[in-house]
Amino acid sequence: MYAPAGGLARLAVLCAAAASLAGCAPPPQESDASPGYGPEPLAATPRDGQGGVPVDAVVRVSFSDHLDERTLYQGGLSLHSGPVSPWIMAYYDPVRRRLVVWPKSTLRANATWVLDVVEDANVPVAGLDGLPVKPGTLTSFRTGTAAGDNAPYVERTYDEDVRPIFERHCAACHKGPGTGVARLRLDTIEGVRDTTMGVPSDGWPTWPRIAPSRPGESYLVYKLLGYEGIVGAPMPASWEPDVPATRLTRRELETVSDWIAGGATFFDRLPGEE
Repeated sequence: MYAPAGGLARLAVLCAAAASLAGCAPPPQESDASPGYGPEPLAATPRDGQGGVPVDAVVRVSFSDHLDERTLYQGGLSLHSGPVSPWIMAYYDPVRRRLVVWPKSTLRANATWVLDVVEDANVPVAGLDGLPVKPGTLTSFRTGTAAGDNAPYVERTYDEDVRPIFERHCAACHKGPGTGVARLRLDTIEGVRDTTMGVPSDGWPTWPRIAPSRPGESYLVYKLLGYEGIVGAPMPASWEPDVPATRLTRRELETVSDWIAGGATFFDRLPGEE
């Protein structure tokens, strides 16, 4: 969650902030002397120029390559209608390669709203390669008067949706009674909670294995995806030289990402609640 950025940032501040982030990121890819731009927006919903959009709209923008989710919270995005700029929430879904943005409060009805990548943000929205997203409008739409039922993520439960995936693909290696391979346990709620939630990953030490509400900052997702920048082999791995590993399906990957986006909780309700 963050407020839209305002005013101009000096180039020195921009470079220093970017360098600070780079020190915590996976190794950047080689680039030309000219920095250029990173991931490109491909499509958005609501689509550019769409009318009658619900006043509680959720904006989704797909990209050509992965965003660095940590750059989303530094004022590099702005949703505005004229001078009105509400606080916005955002996360990045690495499975769908999709930025998800929604206002913290209801949008003004019958108004044109624009989602921009801010040109002079202190820390620009950038890709995992360290290159910034080109500033400009991602989409522009006009609200109607009604609210919708569009949620920023699909609600998933651990017990019904995620636990079977971990049991099927991960628990054979990552299990107790001590600690599993790589000190990672995915066979029990306690194991998942104690060895993933906010726990630094071995591959990218400044990235947690799971960052609740932030799938794009969760190293586990990139290991399951088999992203080329990970350290070691994609997961799940096969211990048999001639037997390929059974990778997660697209639907399973989306389920894990949605669960993390929803807070990576373990219960539908707290114990004792009706």
